[in-house]
Amino acid sequence: MDASSFYGYAEPPSDDDDDDYSNDEISNSSLSDSDPNFDDEESSSYSESEDDGTGDDSILPATDDDGTEDENILPSTSNVTDIQQQLSQANGNSDWQDIVALPRNFLCTAREEKHYTLPSTSDGEVLPLDVYKLFVTDEIFDLIVIETNRFYNTTAAMKPITRHSKMKAWKPVTKQDIEKFFGIFILMGLNKQPTFESYWSRSKMYGVDLIKTTMARNKFELILRFIHFADNSHSDGSDRLFKLRPLIQLLSRNFKKFTPGEKVVIDESMVLFRGRTILRQYNPNKSHKYGLKVYKLCSVDGYTWEFMIYKGKGDNAPGIEHAEYITRALMDGLLSEGEVAAQQNSEGIKVIKWKDQRDVLMLSTVPEYTKELVKTGKIKRGIEREKPQCILDYNAAKKGVDYSDQMASYYSPLRKVKKWYKKGAFELLLGTAIVNSYILFNNFHTNKPISIKKFRESVVLSPLTGKPTEDIKIGKDFSPIGGKRLLHVLVELDGKCRDVRKRCRGCYELLSKNEGSQIAARKARRVKTVCGQCEGKPHLCPSCFERLHSKEY
Repeated sequence: MDASSFYGYAEPPSDDDDDDYSNDEISNSSLSDSDPNFDDEESSSYSESEDDGTGDDSILPATDDDGTEDENILPSTSNVTDIQQQLSQANGNSDWQDIVALPRNFLCTAREEKHYTLPSTSDGEVLPLDVYKLFVTDEIFDLIVIETNRFYNTTAAMKPITRHSKMKAWKPVTKQDIEKFFGIFILMGLNKQPTFESYWSRSKMYGVDLIKTTMARNKFELILRFIHFADNSHSDGSDRLFKLRPLIQLLSRNFKKFTPGEKVVIDESMVLFRGRTILRQYNPNKSHKYGLKVYKLCSVDGYTWEFMIYKGKGDNAPGIEHAEYITRALMDGLLSEGEVAAQQNSEGIKVIKWKDQRDVLMLSTVPEYTKELVKTGKIKRGIEREKPQCILDYNAAKKGVDYSDQMASYYSPLRKVKKWYKKGAFELLLGTAIVNSYILFNNFHTNKPISIKKFRESVVLSPLTGKPTEDIKIGKDFSPIGGKRLLHVLVELDGKCRDVRKRCRGCYELLSKNEGSQIAARKARRVKTVCGQCEGKPHLCPSCFERLHSKEY
């Protein structure tokens, strides 16, 4: 990949932007830097539900929601002139001219590429769960099992367990326990309820049988309390992300099993968190104003190739501005040797200022860009909108991070938790990893794309039910049919056939299982006879009535 992947740059965030909040903004922000992993138990209980959509606003320039007339690019304004002078001093070159399109003197070799193989079913299909496990691998599950058990043992050794403590019921967790725990957590995003306890409620208003039969509530709460991702005894206090560092390294490596094409975008998103931690940032321009800031490098279709959790002021290399440090760190592995230097010279840098609702200032090294305006095809107040090509290309590419955040917010299982590292881990494991696997599945592993809801359902059902995903039919939950033959009677309904005749339940279920629901809907017999004793009085033909009420059945 080459430097032409970047479409522009405007008003980069400095070290002070969205940084550690001031005392005027948050009353409880007087935290000490001496304890990078400081967490306060004062936060709200994690049983309270919370919507965690990211709603990211780009830090870079243009959107389509502008309300002023377009004006030409103004390459000679004061802002542009100041930047030209600074660049000239840095590069020893003061020869600035109107920009023109130039031929590329380099070859872009970036191509989408998969670096993995997947198992398939007997008929060659790939299951959504298999794609998800490309990223959340057995190595990650083993890490969580080891560190969770270690953290419980360390906690239990610090003080005696009281007679009525839930900790007395603790049993060492296994890989299967963590898989079921994640499955339940994802299911909670699909089926929102007021509290964690509601999912195990006996009330007809609440309660989810699939969750009840999968794991006891006390066990779920114990795993949620002690889930861990690093050995605390190895922390020296220098890494603020120590509690997530092993997980971050594994996921970062696994996300590189797919290489995006030439066009990529870097942007930031916020993971909502209002607890007390030095990592919490404040950004008034976000829908979630408080939380963990995550920088992402995404493809145009939203695949997250690399990410970084912002650690606060000073999170950059010595002698490098913050924006440059983030860009270099996220692009590491995509840029070939020598390509960056070839583009970082005064003759190749283009400074463009475009007047929109606000001034949009862009720097670019793409040779083909000019100051000419391009028709967008959109008409506003009877006038067709025009924009520079660099703005159009940037807007097309920047949607990647927004789309990734949007997909992660749909049916998000995130809840309020006391510990920041749990919130960050669940966002990566059950948000970003799910979206990445969803994008790969729809792009490369199916002829019929599915919705993010269906994808999450498939990932959930297989580990929780123990059945192959393709055998699980999601639909109407019918009451069971059966009983002793002598106690059940087939009754013919009175009335016109068009009013009382329906599909035979027995025929429909049998055909649906063998040939699919669409074929079953056409082939199933239509009858006006019902079993008067079965719940719901299902329509049955005589042969299905005998079969379903026989001793053998």
